[in-house]
Amino acid sequence: MDAGEDLNINAEILTTNEMQKLQLMAFLQEKTDNTLSHFYLINELGYNKVLHLYHKLVEDLKECNNVSGTIDADKLLSETNFDDFRADQYQQQITYKMLLSILL
Repeated sequence: MDAGEDLNINAEILTTNEMQKLQLMAFLQEKTDNTLSHFYLINELGYNKVLHLYHKLVEDLKECNNVSGTIDADKLLSETNFDDFRADQYQQQITYKMLLSILL
């Protein structure tokens, strides 16, 4: 990284799939009429890829919220705070843990 270059903390800590899950979550929370089809068209990802991201996102949201069993995905999405979820995703990463251990 060159001097003066912006540091994208997401790109440094999260994988591409994890960043895409966060983007998908933000997209779906932004407007209730946003759909997976809209996301796949805007981001030029394959629909199967978006569907896979969505299912992984729902699994991660259930884990983040300590939910077991069946729950409506829309309800889960609307009730989960984006910043809390993002922090949870960071904390699961080895890179984050290493960075934290260096700073502390």
